[in-house]
Amino acid sequence: MGRKDTITKQFLSQPDVFADAFNYYIFDGKQVIKAKDLDEQDPTETAVMEKLGKVFTKQKMRDVLKPCTIRRSKYATVVLLGIEAQANVSYIMPVKDYLYDALNDEEQVEAIHKGHEKAGDLRTPAELMSGFTKKDKLIPVITLCVCFDKAKRDDPKAPIFLDLMTAF
Repeated sequence: MGRKDTITKQFLSQPDVFADAFNYYIFDGKQVIKAKDLDEQDPTETAVMEKLGKVFTKQKMRDVLKPCTIRRSKYATVVLLGIEAQANVSYIMPVKDYLYDALNDEEQVEAIHKGHEKAGDLRTPAELMSGFTKKDKLIPVITLCVCFDKAKRDDPKAPIFLDLMTAF
């Protein structure tokens, strides 16, 4: 990892900077995410897959990942917030971000499945096949990409599939 990457990760890892980045880009500067509501989490995303009798592993290191509890009146929503920093434009960044998010979702699915296996509480064919019940929920993962390149951005932007303002 280069010096620029190390300094950027250290800067963006600071809870107040992290919260400000999300508040600025997603909530138009409104202080929805608070530094005190952020926790630390290992940013490593891993997956183990088996295909045709061979085992394949995939491990990716996200720049910064923090669980966050967003409070609105008496309700609270837990989300995983990630930041990917770019020193220069990368034309594959949306794919990298989707991969990080998918690997995190897969880890959550595996953990829930293992919990059900241990409890022995899966009953229906759909539950037994998926290792998941209708009531099981994944913690949403939202990744923000911050580019520090001074050049005009001409890279693809990932579409937002979730209306974040109504989700919280």
